Amino acid sequence: MKTTTIFAIGKSKTEYHEDAIADYQKRLSRWTNLKWDVMPSSDIETESKKILGRLSTDVCVVLLDERGIEWSSPRVAEFIEDSQNNSIKDIAFIIGGPHGVTDELRDRADVVWSLSHLVFPHEMVRLIVAEQLYRAYDMLHGGSYHHK
Repeated sequence: MKTTTIFAIGKSKTEYHEDAIADYQKRLSRWTNLKWDVMPSSDIETESKKILGRLSTDVCVVLLDERGIEWSSPRVAEFIEDSQNNSIKDIAFIIGGPHGVTDELRDRADVVWSLSHLVFPHEMVRLIVAEQLYRAYDMLHGGSYHHK
C-alpha cells in the first residue's frame, strides 16, 4: 500500500478539526496509508530543515502555498492517478508554517498547490487536504462521494 504523508507545522488547537481529520484518515485507510508528521512551530529555517530532513529521495513532494497552482477536485484525483501510473510509491504534502518555507524546500517540491487565493488557518488546511484526498481516492475507485 502506498503511503501519503502530510507534514504540517504547528499544533492543533481545536478538537473538532482533529475529529474530522481522524474520520477522513479512517476512510482513506482502504486506499493509502495516511501518516501525519506535525512539528512545532519555530522559525522558517528550522521548520524547513526539519521537513527536508524527513523527506526520502524518492517521494513526490506537493507543497501547499497560496502562490501555487489551483486544482479542481477532479484534478487532485488525476494527480494521484498519474502518480500511481508512473510508479511513484509515496506522496508527501507539506503545509508550512505561518511564514511559509525556505526556497530550498520550495525547490524540492515537485508541485506547488494552492487551495485558494484565500489564506486559511493551518488546522483548516489540514482538514481540507484530508478531505480532498478522500474525495480524490473515492473518485478513483468509482465512489459516489463527489457529485458532478
